[in-house]
Amino acid sequence: MILRSPLPGKILRLCFRSGEEVKKGDVLCILESMKMQISISAPTGGVLQWKVDEGAVVMREEIITAVNPR
Repeated sequence: MILRSPLPGKILRLCFRSGEEVKKGDVLCILESMKMQISISAPTGGVLQWKVDEGAVVMREEIITAVNPR
């Protein structure tokens, strides 16, 4: 499953590394947008694969990660 940024902003923190397994509902990263911090959660469980780095500036709808079900 592909996850896209809901808003333009900056990736403040990645909570997991690529290749790690996550569960549905785990907070994957923190996005800062308009001085707000937004938690991006896993919609499903699986193996995480980041498409951006910590500190990256992303646009709305930009792909930030993929969660591949096991």
